[in-house]
Amino acid sequence: RYVDTGHLVYVQSDGTLLAVPFDLDELEVVGAPVPLVEGIVMQGGGAARFAASRNGTLVYASGSGNGQLMLVDRRGVAEPLTTQPGEFETPRFSPEGDQIAVTREGATRDVWIYQIEQGNLRRLTFQGDNRYPIWRQDGERVAFTSTRDSSISDLFWVPADGTGEPELLFGRELDLRAGSWSADGRTLVVRQQERRGALSDLSMLQVNGQRSLTRLTVTPYDEASPQLSPDGRWLAYVSDETGQDEVYVRAFPDLGPKILISNDGGTEPVWGPEGHELFYRAADRFFAVAIEPEPEFQVGPPTLLFEGAFTHWRWHANYDVHPDGDHFVMVRRPEGTSDALTVVLNWSEELRRGVQPQ
Repeated sequence: RYVDTGHLVYVQSDGTLLAVPFDLDELEVVGAPVPLVEGIVMQGGGAARFAASRNGTLVYASGSGNGQLMLVDRRGVAEPLTTQPGEFETPRFSPEGDQIAVTREGATRDVWIYQIEQGNLRRLTFQGDNRYPIWRQDGERVAFTSTRDSSISDLFWVPADGTGEPELLFGRELDLRAGSWSADGRTLVVRQQERRGALSDLSMLQVNGQRSLTRLTVTPYDEASPQLSPDGRWLAYVSDETGQDEVYVRAFPDLGPKILISNDGGTEPVWGPEGHELFYRAADRFFAVAIEPEPEFQVGPPTLLFEGAFTHWRWHANYDVHPDGDHFVMVRRPEGTSDALTVVLNWSEELRRGVQPQ
């Protein structure tokens, strides 16, 4: 990013912020880069958590980008699944609960399969930027979002055992993110954007026969993290229509009245295996809500299960519930990483004088 001190500032993959003199008229670098700050959080796709304002203020988040896959019980007691940390996102249990599909970041983002009993990771994608894996209910295929053919996020799927190549499931001049399969494997609910940075809506993709995409929501708000109930009759999702994220449930696919699930904020809804429980996150707090779908949909009060330093993700649940209903796969927050931000005032003046900010 260019700052008006006459520098380009950028972050290396190790989290070091550097500044290099830059000539705007000639559009070329005119000096050597100088390191300024270490330990800036790097997120998926190379995004660095820092910003510099026009009035000379720098703000950044500190910590490692690496986390660890953890198996967590209902009391919050966690044990590691993987022996080595990595940049993991949006893990999903297979229908049998013996494998986990997960996004892992290296030189690119890719979908990997973690085999729990063997304790090993098997790579499933090898081209483009791939994320948001979800298992089809038969366990034979994994759908995911990929930019392999363009800068647009299209939907692909691939045999879960790695015996075949990924195939285009659906592509259009839209950004589509895989969300949740129906129980019969015929419908995929997705998050849709008309363009990068636009508000998100929800759509459903019919994958049998002539594939078609049908818009479910068209609102001036962000809708995200769609999750279908095990029986396919209810759709849980997140909306910011009140000014903060809350979890809602609506009948599917006709989308009846909205039923508020969370209390004072909530994201990342995930259904329990029998459909009688809905889990969600509010920052580091993890809640369970009792659901009685028959004969009339009824919702109990949110019950706090535990608090923990596990990474969360607004757009898609960054955890999943095991088929036993009593365990979860989560990504433990890297040590030294928090939601706190460091603000450096008069940073641009220090940069002009060649003084390294502290």
